[in-house]
Amino acid sequence: MNNQTKKAVFCFINGNPPNIQHEKFINSLINVASNKKAYPFVFLSSEQDITSQPLNFTDKVNYFKKVFPYIYIYENKINNYLDIVSYLYYKNFQELYVCTWIGNNEDLYSFQNFINSNGLEQIKLEKFEIIPVINTNPDKDPVNDTLFNSVIDNNYVEFKKVAMGNTEGDCSYLFRLLKKSVGIQESSKFKLQLKKLF
Repeated sequence: MNNQTKKAVFCFINGNPPNIQHEKFINSLINVASNKKAYPFVFLSSEQDITSQPLNFTDKVNYFKKVFPYIYIYENKINNYLDIVSYLYYKNFQELYVCTWIGNNEDLYSFQNFINSNGLEQIKLEKFEIIPVINTNPDKDPVNDTLFNSVIDNNYVEFKKVAMGNTEGDCSYLFRLLKKSVGIQESSKFKLQLKKLF
């Protein structure tokens, strides 16, 4: 890539809690990056709400890096797409592809028009393209309710069906992390039950 235009494929999601739809979304992003011969990036929102988005930003970033060790998970807090484009531009990326979901196009197309019309004099990209890769917003998918309720109900079997994770170890770690985030203490009985699953 050294002698070619630097390309980046990225997404901007909340990812809290990390569910199976986030995993599918990011795998789709990786496929786009491979086809475009581009670098894959994931930018995470810093939003947190113990009732629906329980992980703090650092724990969330670290878990995404654990599940996706070979792509770039940005470690600093980002407020919006302008922050992302500015960051990538000043890292010398000239072609940007943003992965999203069907139905999230209106705001992004407005932003695309803003970029293409040179609304930012200091940012002159060769290309900025929006690519819908899934049908629904993974941050608002119904699996979030299943995921959250399974943590509250201490139901690891249901949890791992909808959690983001490559291995049992990933899912077990996320389960414990979410329980801690919402203030649930694990009993000795539960720890014994969890061990029997492996």
